[in-house]
Amino acid sequence: MKIMFERSSSRAGGLGPVFLWGSLWGIWEATAGHVVHLTHVPGLPGFIMFPAAFYFMSRAFVRSGRYQSIFLTACVAAGLKLFDIFIPGQNIQAVINPAQAILLESLVVTGFYYFLQRFGASVLIFNGRKRTPRG
Repeated sequence: MKIMFERSSSRAGGLGPVFLWGSLWGIWEATAGHVVHLTHVPGLPGFIMFPAAFYFMSRAFVRSGRYQSIFLTACVAAGLKLFDIFIPGQNIQAVINPAQAILLESLVVTGFYYFLQRFGASVLIFNGRKRTPRG
């Protein structure tokens, strides 16, 4: 059985979820992510931030039904994360590395969803409704 996702009737309908969930994810990364990275505990940022990132990417994908929405959502989130550069005394690498990680995470999640669909796996995604991707 294949993953099924509801289809959006317009292109703009596919961008709405991208901006909504990307903005929420970017705000989460810029606030909670900043605090978690300040702890300097190895592995803690990934342990806390990736499940939230997966949730935001999944919601955008479920709402739009397009694989591209996952990466575009990450672009919005990474852009908002870059605003941490304006925090006084901030190390530029401490901002750029998480922004790069956001983009790489989105590529992995896109591959994950494509793999599930390609090999006929069945999965319910967060809201319990099955949908088919549009490509």
